[in-house]
Amino acid sequence: MEDSEDADEQLIEQMCNLWIVNDRVTINDNNEDLENLKWEICLLGKFLTDKYINFVGLNDYLQMKWSPKHMEIKKTEYDVYIFQFHHEMDIQQVLDG
Repeated sequence: MEDSEDADEQLIEQMCNLWIVNDRVTINDNNEDLENLKWEICLLGKFLTDKYINFVGLNDYLQMKWSPKHMEIKKTEYDVYIFQFHHEMDIQQVLDG
């Protein structure tokens, strides 16, 4: 039970570093590259698990499944993943399913 409570507290702490206010996203992260992102063509994701996420496998799978012309995945220090698309039609295709 204690491990579950620790994981919950860690998730809450991580998500406290992410704010969405007036359609603006702010991540309290030391990564300066995040300031230059076009947020309107990005998706944010968080895996709710303590298990290791194979970053290369995740990228390969999503590239195959979503088939975007160009997409980059960035991982913040708080394990929030940023899926940055370079074309509006690619993000729309993902959102439409």
